Amino acid sequence: MRASLSVLQVLVLGLALLIGGCADSNDFEPPVPTAPPAQESSDDASSSDDEEAPAEEEPAEEEPAEEEANMVTGAIVKGPVDGAVVIVYDFDGVTELGRGDSATDGTFSISIGTHTGGVLLSVSGGTYTDEATGAEGVPFGGTEMRAAYMIPESLTPPFETTVNVTPFTEIAVRSSLVDGVIDPQLLAEANSDFFDLGENAIDIIKTLPTNPLLDSVGEGTVEDLYGIYLAVVSQVIANEGLASWDVAVDRLEVKADFDSLMTAGLRALGESSTAAGASITVDLATTALSSIVEIVAEVPGVGTDTDLSSDRICPFGEPQDAPLPASLLGASGDLT
Repeated sequence: MRASLSVLQVLVLGLALLIGGCADSNDFEPPVPTAPPAQESSDDASSSDDEEAPAEEEPAEEEPAEEEANMVTGAIVKGPVDGAVVIVYDFDGVTELGRGDSATDGTFSISIGTHTGGVLLSVSGGTYTDEATGAEGVPFGGTEMRAAYMIPESLTPPFETTVNVTPFTEIAVRSSLVDGVIDPQLLAEANSDFFDLGENAIDIIKTLPTNPLLDSVGEGTVEDLYGIYLAVVSQVIANEGLASWDVAVDRLEVKADFDSLMTAGLRALGESSTAAGASITVDLATTALSSIVEIVAEVPGVGTDTDLSSDRICPFGEPQDAPLPASLLGASGDLT
C-alpha cells in the first residue's frame, strides 16, 4: 500500500496542480484584438474622391466681338483747312454721331458707330492757305461750313464713305432745305450736278479737289476744275473785299451773283501770278466758264407762282425773298 498513492493523495495532488495553474494563468495577458479598419460607404468614398480631385475649370465665355464702326472720311477744302473741328450729325443736325479734327492737308476720318442713312457734317475753326493770294495761316472764320449726304442702303457695314466739305457743299445744304429740313432728293441733285459738265459733272461730295497751290490743274479733270472753282471763291473774296468765306457764300447762293462773281473771279485768277492762276490755261478757263451756266432747279411746293421777281434763287432748292436783277427776267417777270 506504501508504493502506491491512495486515492486521497491523488486528489490532493491534482487539486494542488490545479491551483498552481490558475495562478500562472492570471499573469498572462492575451493580446487585445484590434478591429479591422472600417470600410467607407460608397457615399463617403465619392465624397473623398471629390475633395482630392481638383475641380475642372469651366471654359470662359467668349465676349462678343465689338462691331466694327462705320467711318466717314474726306477733306475740308477752302484751301485745305488744318486743325478744324469736324462734327458728324444725323440729318436732324442735333444728334451727334462722332467728331474729330482735320489734319494739315484738310483730311479727316471719323467713326459714326453703326449709323446708316443721312449724315450732316459741320466744320468750324482751323486755318488755311488762300489759293488766290497765297496767304498762309488764314483763320477759317465765319459760321460753320456744312456738307450733307445720304449714305446708300447698298453699303454693307462696316463701311467707309467719303464726304468732302467745301463752300459749294454749304450752298448745296442751304439749297436742299425745305421748311428747315433737308430734302434728300434736292440734296442728291445739288451734290451730284452742282456744275453742269455733261458726262463729267462734278460730284461735290465725292470728288477730292486738286490743290492748285501744290499740283497742276492743267489737265482739266473734274478734280482740277473743282480745285479751280474753290480757288475762284478765294478770288471772289479778294475782289469784293469780303470778310470771310461765308459772306462769299451768301452772295454766291444768289443765282445772278453766282454767275457774275464766279466769271469775274475766274478771269481775275487767270490773270494773276499766283500758283493757282499760273496753272489756268485759256482752254481750261473756257471749259470752266462753260460750266457756270443756268443751274436753277425747279422747286417743289411753290404752287402756281411763276413770278419770281421777288425770289432769291439758289442753284438748287427753295426760293427765299430777295429781288432778282431785271436782266434775268422776261417782260412778264418770269425767269428767262
